[in-house]
Amino acid sequence: GKMFMTLGQDIKYSFPYFGPFLIKSKISDEAFDYIQSIYQSQRKEEYAFNNFLAGKIEEEYSFNKEQILNINEYIKPYLDSYVNVLCSRWHGQEYINIDKNYLDFVPDSTWVNIQKSREYNPIHSHSGHISWVTYIDIDEEIYYEKENAVSSPPGSITFHSGNSGTRIYGTTKTEYYEKEYKSEKQLDIDGTIEILERLLQPVAQRAYTPVNKDIFIFPSYLQHSVEAFMKDTKRVSVAGNVFLKKIE
Repeated sequence: GKMFMTLGQDIKYSFPYFGPFLIKSKISDEAFDYIQSIYQSQRKEEYAFNNFLAGKIEEEYSFNKEQILNINEYIKPYLDSYVNVLCSRWHGQEYINIDKNYLDFVPDSTWVNIQKSREYNPIHSHSGHISWVTYIDIDEEIYYEKENAVSSPPGSITFHSGNSGTRIYGTTKTEYYEKEYKSEKQLDIDGTIEILERLLQPVAQRAYTPVNKDIFIFPSYLQHSVEAFMKDTKRVSVAGNVFLKKIE
């Protein structure tokens, strides 16, 4: 539990972790160097992966079987850690005892996105149980094309969870709402009530501006999107989906 002070009182409180389990970390130098050294060789028609993906991106390529196994060996420790935390701290209960020696991560697909000017990825989700995405060649200048942008920055990735809430105030026509709330709302000159009503809505989106070596791991059903950018440059990410498999 945590504690805050208000009006001279110590009030203890706690709140649950809520929503899908999304983590951000950094891949090792070895993993980064390996993936960076092989992705260029996949820029061939025979490896084109566009038909399997949602992206409005010209260059999306699968890796070959050997590369997929090698890449996923580098990613496996991160998946292990993800499952460890999922089984312990995330659900706020005592450790869920799973013998992870008998758990394997089977790569369903692993591919590279070479995103260029004006290309983007609409809201989509993936196959598999767990998905990941890491960043191999990011020109960070794309994030500053729009100063003070209200929307997600150019080139950013946004994760979308659940709905964005609904205005429920006044849907039940209580006496207070009819007689007092409507008139008091008109007196809310500085918008305090309006701001608080907005804050009561769920946090349904998280936008990130990733840099090289960042990795996100998340449930495959978690919807996400990538914004377009204008600069004549590229934004290279590598993503994968895995299924959980019990080793007998």
